[in-house]
Amino acid sequence: MSFENTKEELQLMEHKDSIPDSPAQKKHKLAHSWTMWYDSPNTTNNMDWKLSVKKIVSFETVEDFWCLFNNLVKPSGLPVKGNYHLFKEGIMPAWEDPTNAKGGKWVIEFERRQADILDQVWLYTSLALIGEQFDDMSDISGAVISCRRQRNRLALWTKSAMDDKVQKRIGNQFKKIMEVPSRVKIGYQPHDDSLKRVAQMEKGAKHGHSSKTYEI
Repeated sequence: MSFENTKEELQLMEHKDSIPDSPAQKKHKLAHSWTMWYDSPNTTNNMDWKLSVKKIVSFETVEDFWCLFNNLVKPSGLPVKGNYHLFKEGIMPAWEDPTNAKGGKWVIEFERRQADILDQVWLYTSLALIGEQFDDMSDISGAVISCRRQRNRLALWTKSAMDDKVQKRIGNQFKKIMEVPSRVKIGYQPHDDSLKRVAQMEKGAKHGHSSKTYEI
């Protein structure tokens, strides 16, 4: 089934999110349970982040997803430095989580004025995740939408940064799902490289070239 068909089916179910579960109206269970997290713009360092990231709710049905999604502030309305994290249940949205330790993320940035596009790509990405629309779903941990002062960012987190074929396949599908024009490039950043960059920045040293990055 194509993403467009799955997206339409999930969107049709949006209006059923307030109907109580009953023998006559069963909820539509997802292949995985998912958790939505939020961390506030008051974070000043990594230790503060671990304390400030908050679990909003976990869900395992389409109806519960829409009940959550329709009651959250849209990404374009988040304060600067605010982030939503949608991850498979059991995986923390952190580099240090064992599932993410050897992974990385596909990243695309948007200008602050592109509010409608930001909200749209977050919706499309969320639907693709809960609808299992990536060929390599087993390699995907979740996604993060981030509001920043100059440019907003959407990142898709994966588990195996060193697997070129899998990462490039995921990246190409990610662009298609977000309906990004082929001329627009998105980049892949291994978490290990990000950790080294942060550590070197804290020491005031320059960060060297990453050994494993992609751009498509």
